[in-house]
Amino acid sequence: MKITENVIKLDCTKGSYAYAVIIDEAVTLIDTSLPGRANAIVSELKTYGINLLDIKRILLTHHDIDHIGNAAYFQENCDCEILISRIDYDYVLEHKKRHGIKKVLGAIMKVDIPKSLKQINTDKIDCFSVISTPGHTPGHTCFQYNDVLFAGDLISSKNGNPIMPPSIMNWNKGELIGSLQKLSIENVKYICPAHGEPIMVNNNWSEFIKTISKK
Repeated sequence: MKITENVIKLDCTKGSYAYAVIIDEAVTLIDTSLPGRANAIVSELKTYGINLLDIKRILLTHHDIDHIGNAAYFQENCDCEILISRIDYDYVLEHKKRHGIKKVLGAIMKVDIPKSLKQINTDKIDCFSVISTPGHTPGHTCFQYNDVLFAGDLISSKNGNPIMPPSIMNWNKGELIGSLQKLSIENVKYICPAHGEPIMVNNNWSEFIKTISKK
């Protein structure tokens, strides 16, 4: 489903959405969803006239398996670059153990590791703004393209409204709330989370921030 003319929500990744951004015929994927969904992603992209080799870059919001699940496949098959925050970099490469229940999930659900992974060390990657939003993971990152904010697991959505992700999945609740409070959405029209449908920014955002600030 198209969110804007250049931004596609990949419906085949429902449950942990990945998104595609088309800029000058080159495609950037925001996250890659759960392992085993690569062929479905390729098939869906073809319906928009996008071929596998059009994918030039993957931006990972964080290290969770349902976000990095197909990154290695795409790198092997289209030689795209893959970028993630400096802090979450070590978790993808398994130099550090994931926290809490994610340690168990990581043992159960194996994922191929990309052979080449780059650390993000700037607040701008071409047309994308890089926004540090720790809390769900230590190095969670949001990306903004024009008026679209790719929120990863910073928030989820339900019935068109933002909601907090499940506490059991968060590294640090205080850090997460702090990231939400600091987040500027002045120029954002659409927020695209991994879990739940994209939402349009309106008064529900300010009410959401007020609510979580009291917790």
